[in-house]
Amino acid sequence: MKYAIVILEGLSDEPLEELDGRTPLESSRCPAMASLAASGRVGRVFTLAEGASLVREAALASLLGYEWSETGLSRASLVCQASGQSLGAGQWAVSLECVGLRTDAGEPSWSASAGVVPLPGADVTREELRRVLADVESACRASDAELMQGVSFHAHGLSCVMIDRSGRSYEGVEALTPGMASGRAWRQALPGRGPVGSAAVLQRIAECSARVLEGHPINEARGEHGLSPIGMLWPWGPGRGGRPAGFAEKAGLRAVWVGHDELALEVARALSIDVRLAAEHELGVVATEELGRADLVVVHSTMADLATRSGDEQAKIAAIEMLDAMVVAPVASRLADFGDPSVDEGSRGWRLLVVPPLASSSVLRGDDEGWCPFLLAGSWVRSMVARPFGETSASESDLRVDRGRDLLEYVLYGGVPGGRRPARKSVGTKPKKGQGGGTAAGLFGEP
Repeated sequence: MKYAIVILEGLSDEPLEELDGRTPLESSRCPAMASLAASGRVGRVFTLAEGASLVREAALASLLGYEWSETGLSRASLVCQASGQSLGAGQWAVSLECVGLRTDAGEPSWSASAGVVPLPGADVTREELRRVLADVESACRASDAELMQGVSFHAHGLSCVMIDRSGRSYEGVEALTPGMASGRAWRQALPGRGPVGSAAVLQRIAECSARVLEGHPINEARGEHGLSPIGMLWPWGPGRGGRPAGFAEKAGLRAVWVGHDELALEVARALSIDVRLAAEHELGVVATEELGRADLVVVHSTMADLATRSGDEQAKIAAIEMLDAMVVAPVASRLADFGDPSVDEGSRGWRLLVVPPLASSSVLRGDDEGWCPFLLAGSWVRSMVARPFGETSASESDLRVDRGRDLLEYVLYGGVPGGRRPARKSVGTKPKKGQGGGTAAGLFGEP
């Protein structure tokens, strides 16, 4: 069969008062997704492992059948990969992210009680990031040359990392993501535990960055434009260069990733998936071209996510409707050319999955914890109850996937007569009281 996975970041949301208790997805006019839902199945998936932080690269990998914690990858290692900085044995990378600091009136921004405030990535330009990174690295070296021995800072796009080639280990260092640290006093939320000295390196860099950025010319310029000041560089996510098994080796399918988001493309490359760069308005066209060559085409869009982070529900509705017309409709039309083996035995068949990688909230203006709705349509995909594609109908469906990495197996083999590697648990079973329904078994490991 031919497969397509359309990953729409920011697609889901919570019910909004401005939309009479509906979500932007439920308020959108999306004829392509509505048609697919009528003939297919609507369910929900929890893309991250229980207790995991909201890290979207982990969610993206899970939709391709990988448990992030088992890949050996990290945000930092992906940025290193993108910037051409290889990590050797015993070398570590740590993500550095610009955050704001909220203080009481009259206190310096680096005071112990200052609270961490995540900044939207789009609010910090590449030029600002590179200058901040250079000034902080220079100040850290001047204040403690011994501490910085073997340490270097690198930027790629809107991401930056600290690489430590000194031989120190960051195994076991507890470092919160900016989202998890949000609202906490920054000194209390800094990385801790782990090997002696390693967490101290990250603490010193964070403290140094806060002092450097107090009254920095970049923040003066940002203030003139009504932008929040950059309070510090927040260290999180220590990691080494993992080498997970390639997707073709795991699934036996040739896959192509179509998109433009830098981090998502690096996830694809790390999983040995071919990539095709395509702007938002080109996604549908490029995806239909690749469907003629690849077994599986993954299409990734951030359009709805940008609207989510602006907190504009009408802009989000417009983005969802545009994605339905520009991406979902042409991809579904191209897939239909491969026919339905349940009707015509000579046909190749197809399946299409539409899903966000993480739940999101226009109120919070970012990612949120919770289930993600998904839509699956194509050959041998049938539902006894026709449901519209939306968060409410997904929560009422008896199709529930508890672990994101298990969804791919259901997409590839669920319900396929004589399908390779059939699911080991039932899917779509009657839910127990307080639960949402059956689960799908794992493609790359036992549940």
